[in-house]
Amino acid sequence: MAERTPEPGPGRRTPGGRTWTPGGWTLRRPGDFDFVTPRVATGGALWDEADARAVLDAGITHVVTAARELEADVRRLLAGRAVHLANGTWDDGTAKRTAWFERSITFSLRALDANPNARVLLHCGAGINRGPSAAYAVLRALGHEPEEAYELITAARPFAGIIYANDAEAAVSALRAKHYRLR
Repeated sequence: MAERTPEPGPGRRTPGGRTWTPGGWTLRRPGDFDFVTPRVATGGALWDEADARAVLDAGITHVVTAARELEADVRRLLAGRAVHLANGTWDDGTAKRTAWFERSITFSLRALDANPNARVLLHCGAGINRGPSAAYAVLRALGHEPEEAYELITAARPFAGIIYANDAEAAVSALRAKHYRLR
C-alpha cells in the first residue's frame, strides 16, 4: 500500500522527513532552529534523536517547548541532557495568557543569568508563531526594543509570524509592574 501524504498544514511532517512550510513541502533538516542572538534561538519541532543531537551540538542548554502537542515527546528526547520547560499552548490564533509568556520569560532569564554559557531554544511545531512569539517576549525582557526584537527573529527566520507579539508585550509589561528584574 502506498504511503499517504498528510494534508498540508504548518509543521506537518511525513515519515520521509518532509515538512510543510509556508513555501510548500520541503526536506526537513535536523535541528530546525535559528539563533536570533548568540544565546537565544527559536525554531520548530524536535521530532527525533537527530533534532535533539542538533540542539545539543549547538550548545543549547535550556529548551522551552511552546507547543502543547510536543511537550511529552521533547521531554523524553532531552531527558537528562538539557533543562526543559514544557510550556505548551495551542496555535489557534486566540490571545495567549500573560502567565504563559511569564513562564517562558522567567525560565529563560534565570538560565541566561545563572550561566554565561547557557543558550535557550524556544520552539513550537513549525517555528512560525508560538516559539518565535515566546522568543520575542524573551528578547523584550532582555531589553530589546519591539522593532529590534521583531527584526532579529525575522532576519533569522523570515517566515516567522510572531502573531502573539501583542500578548507578549502585555506579559512583559505585567512582569515589569510586578517589579520582576527585567533589563
